[in-house]
Amino acid sequence: MSPALSAAQALEKAGHLLEAAAAYRRIGPDDPGHAVALGRIGVIALVAGQAAEAGRWLERSLALEEDPGLWAELAQARALDGGLEAAEDCCRRALALDPDHFVALCRQAEILAQRNQVGAAVESLRRALAQQPESPEANYNLAFMLGLEGHSKAAIESYGRALANRSEWPEALRQRGELWLTLEQPEPARRDLPEI
Repeated sequence: MSPALSAAQALEKAGHLLEAAAAYRRIGPDDPGHAVALGRIGVIALVAGQAAEAGRWLERSLALEEDPGLWAELAQARALDGGLEAAEDCCRRALALDPDHFVALCRQAEILAQRNQVGAAVESLRRALAQQPESPEANYNLAFMLGLEGHSKAAIESYGRALANRSEWPEALRQRGELWLTLEQPEPARRDLPEI
C-alpha cells in the first residue's frame, strides 16, 4: 500500500472525511492505490448524501478494478437516486463476484422489498444472515418482512435476535409487541409495550 493511500485511510478512519477525500483525490493514476482511492471518494460522497457524485466516483473505481463492496455501494447510490433497476443490476454484479457478500445481499433485499417482492427479499436476508447471524439491522429487516408476509412467530423470533444485540431499540420493541398482540399474547406484549 502506498504511503499516500495509508495517510488518506488514516484520515478517513479518524473521521476527517473532507480531509480524507482531498487526500484520496491527490492519489494519481500511477499509484497502485488509485482505484481504491476513487472508490473511497465515492463512499465518502455517499455518506455525505451526495448520491449522484458518489455514483460517478464509484463507477470510475469499478472501471479500473471490480469489487463486490463497491458494487453494493453503487447500488445504494443508484437506489437513492431512484434508479431501482440500476441498483438491482449493481447488486447482481456484486453477487456475481461474491455470492455471499453480506452488504450486497442486504441491499438486494431492500431493493426487492421496494419492488414489492417480499418473498425474494426474505430469501436474500436469510442468505445475508447466514454470513452474519448477529446483525441487528438484518434481523430487524427480516422480522419486518416476515411480519408483512403474515409469519408472526418467525418475525417475533427475528425481532428477538435483533434486540439481543441492540436491546434498546424502541421501533423493534414496538413492532414485536404489536405482533404479540395479534397472537393474543398480552403478557409478552406488555414487556415490549409498557404503555398498554
